[in-house]
Amino acid sequence: MKTVRINILEIKNSGSMPDAGISYGGMQVNDVSSYQEKLELTFSERTVFSNLNFTVDADTTIDGEKAKFLIPFKVPKQTKPSKPYMLNQTVELDEQHFTVDEVVISH
Repeated sequence: MKTVRINILEIKNSGSMPDAGISYGGMQVNDVSSYQEKLELTFSERTVFSNLNFTVDADTTIDGEKAKFLIPFKVPKQTKPSKPYMLNQTVELDEQHFTVDEVVISH
């Protein structure tokens, strides 16, 4: 394998998926013998899924050939309830102000 390019990457669930920001590494990697990626989803509001089965749907190009991957995975059920902390504080970072309303810690 010489080059890997991710063209489209989506996370799917049998229920409706709310709008989310998704981030992952580079779009194209050269001279590789294997490839691994870390995905992060960010939701603007707290999201609870009744179905914890998801699928990564990836359209890629490997050495110039299109390839589609469907990778099913299950998120383990949370064993402890989430703990919310109301902060309502403004933080300044590089002359920009950010307001942190709430932080939720999940185990």
